[in-house]
Amino acid sequence: MNISTFYALNVGMSALNSAQQTEDVIANNIANANTPGYVQETANATEATPFPPASTQVGLLIGGQMGQGSSITSVSRQINAFYNEQDRANQGTSAMYNAHQTILTQIEGILNEPSSMSVQTSLDQFFASWQTLSTDPSSTAARQSVITQGQGLAQTLQTITSQLETVQTNLQSQVTQEYTQFNQYATQVATLNNQILAVQKNLQSPNTLLDQRGAILDKMAKLANITITQSSNAFPSPSGTGTIPSEAVNVMIGSVTIVNSSTGTSTTTMINSPTTPASGQTPGSVNLLIGSGQIAGDSQGLTDTGNYLSQLSSIANQISSTFTNPGTTSSGTTITGYPINSGTPSPQFFTVTTDAFGNAILSVNSGITPNTVPASDAPPPGQTGNGNFASYLASQQNTSYTISYTIASPSGTSSSTSATGTLDQLISQMTSSLGNETANVQNNAQTAQALAQQSSTLRQSVSSVDINQQASLMVQYQNAYGAAAKYITVFNAMMQTLLGIVP
Repeated sequence: MNISTFYALNVGMSALNSAQQTEDVIANNIANANTPGYVQETANATEATPFPPASTQVGLLIGGQMGQGSSITSVSRQINAFYNEQDRANQGTSAMYNAHQTILTQIEGILNEPSSMSVQTSLDQFFASWQTLSTDPSSTAARQSVITQGQGLAQTLQTITSQLETVQTNLQSQVTQEYTQFNQYATQVATLNNQILAVQKNLQSPNTLLDQRGAILDKMAKLANITITQSSNAFPSPSGTGTIPSEAVNVMIGSVTIVNSSTGTSTTTMINSPTTPASGQTPGSVNLLIGSGQIAGDSQGLTDTGNYLSQLSSIANQISSTFTNPGTTSSGTTITGYPINSGTPSPQFFTVTTDAFGNAILSVNSGITPNTVPASDAPPPGQTGNGNFASYLASQQNTSYTISYTIASPSGTSSSTSATGTLDQLISQMTSSLGNETANVQNNAQTAQALAQQSSTLRQSVSSVDINQQASLMVQYQNAYGAAAKYITVFNAMMQTLLGIVP
């Protein structure tokens, strides 16, 4: 038989090497147990080709009868593509609802309904001051109270408008930063694609690069609803036999390709917010396709902020119109307001201006003083001192109005809508709509969070490092290494004995 004397030693050495390389992989797993993006690795052992080959026969040995040990042929990452895809989608949905919920809660805090400092409370107090004035129009304190309550109402609306505009400005900046961050991630993925391909062509393992790319793809998925597909490219094997499939990936948002690896060298397409589209894109072209992630949540919150500002502007304009002079009674007749001791009609109580953001700003006319408050409906001496005009204004609390305002969508489209009711009801409708939307988003956020936690747990059950499991494997392969070492020691003793008896 043509069997080497050292055949058994070679088998023992393969056992030592396999155990040692597996221990190295285990040690790397333990070292990276808390490294973000790291995926657990497994050393893949393969049985060596038996001796003699199955198609031959050496002496009395039939092919394939004698094993020649094992070898570690590769180190694979423990992933489940379906779990990864599902988890990224769930994390993006959760991020969207959490972002939207945070903004709506912030808007609720700014409107502060119901409370002693709310618009509705200020409006009710303002109407009440007119009712008081109608019963005692000669009272300087009552006339001053009307001015004070009007200023309080105007100031409340101004404060809310200013705070919502601050939220709007901050969100615009935040969304722009998120687009920029997304583009940076896309560039990093393209770079890693190219590095992975270079490593593959050298027949090396790109596991570390794959981990880095996976972590970046996770971050991208939390910003927008990305779709990840494996590159269909392959390159010739250096051995000259067959091809090696590329580990590069393509990244898309809807039908728009963000990272393209189809040409062999990955390239990226930059995306921008609707207000500043990238070259070749129309405003909102990509934003229309973003249906989840932080960008979608913040974009929806930004839209909501603008919509509530639009409603507040319409309400401010209606308040100003309600207290206009002259007014129109429920019977359709004109009524003019006069100071109690003047034949000159009182000036308009409110003025409305437009700020830099295009929103209405309600203010008490600087010409309104205790001596010019419109209390009477006729000049002296005919009805000097009556409170008919003040009574008319107080009655407007029960008058129904229809206001129109603009409702926008995250895609950039807008439409006009209307609401009908008393001033109190119009405010209540706005706050009720906000409350319902917030509650709905909160419920969705809780559901999305539960799904995200579930999918994360499933993904981690496959890909994360279990220290206890690795410790158990470490002992297992330590014993295997010890057994292989003992085998070599025994073989060495046998060889020494054999050499000792050879003359």
